[in-house]
Amino acid sequence: MLEEINTYDWKEAFGYANSVFTVQFAKPVSTKPFSREDVVEIIAMDDGENDASNWIGVFKLKDGRYAIIDAGCDYTGWDCQAWGSVEVTGSLEEAIRFGLDNYQRNRLNLRISE
Repeated sequence: MLEEINTYDWKEAFGYANSVFTVQFAKPVSTKPFSREDVVEIIAMDDGENDASNWIGVFKLKDGRYAIIDAGCDYTGWDCQAWGSVEVTGSLEEAIRFGLDNYQRNRLNLRISE
């Protein structure tokens, strides 16, 4: 497992996000669940904060898919009120263009290629 996501918060973020799956545009991709162990590259990520910004990241998986994790929790932590979603795409360009909104792209310092 990549060291940067081997934390309690990212464990919980991946757990909550994997309960809601969305496939983004272009070519169809698998909705097979994955874990932090399946991440081979961190494209971009930003740690969140309880009751504030969500944990968000774009990751490349072993099977070639790209995953966008967006998850958060209230001030009490992950055990009370927590939420998350994951979007998967077949390419990094699709992940950035269709899987992130402008706020998320800015947080992760990612841009849509023209």
